[in-house]
Amino acid sequence: KKKEDIQESKGLWHETYKVLSDVISCLLFVVIMFVFAVRLVGVVGDSMYPLIKPRDLLVIEAVKKPLKVGDVPLYKRDSGQYVLHRIVDINENGYVMCGDNQFTKEKGIRDDQIIAVMTSFCRKGVPYMPSYFRYRIYVNFWYYTRLPRRVFRAVKRRLGFTDEKKKKKDKEDKTEK
Repeated sequence: KKKEDIQESKGLWHETYKVLSDVISCLLFVVIMFVFAVRLVGVVGDSMYPLIKPRDLLVIEAVKKPLKVGDVPLYKRDSGQYVLHRIVDINENGYVMCGDNQFTKEKGIRDDQIIAVMTSFCRKGVPYMPSYFRYRIYVNFWYYTRLPRRVFRAVKRRLGFTDEKKKKKDKEDKTEK
C-alpha cells in the first residue's frame, strides 16, 4: 500500500509540475510578445477621431513589410513628439501623413522616423482590425470625402457655427451663474 501511495504522490507532483510549466511557458510567451513584438498604447488627442477615440487601446507592432497608403504608423517628429496618423500619400520625399480629423498634411516623414504601425484597436472591449470590411469602408469613405468635409467645415465656420463660439458662449454662461 505504501508503494501505491508513493506512486500516486509522484503522479500528483508530476501533473502539478506539468501544469505549472505550461502556465509559466504561456506567461513567458506573452511577456516576450509584449516586450519585443506588440505594444498596447492608449490614445491622447483627437487627430484620428472618429476612427480612434480617447480611451481606445491601440495594438502597434514593429513594421514588417513596406507601408502603404491607408496604414496608420506611429512616428516621431523631428521635434521629438510622437504622432499616430494615416499615410495619405507616398512620394520621393517620404510619407505624407494626416490625421483623420485634420486637413493639414505633414510631408517628408522618413522611414527612420517610423517606430511601429497600428495593427488593430480595441474600443469598449471590442477589437477592430484593418482587415475588417467595415474598417476598409470607413477608411475609403473618410479619405475620399476629405475635400467635401473641408468645404463643409469652412462654410460652417463662415456662417458662425463653430465649436469655439459655442464653447466660449457656454463658458460665459457658466461664469454669469
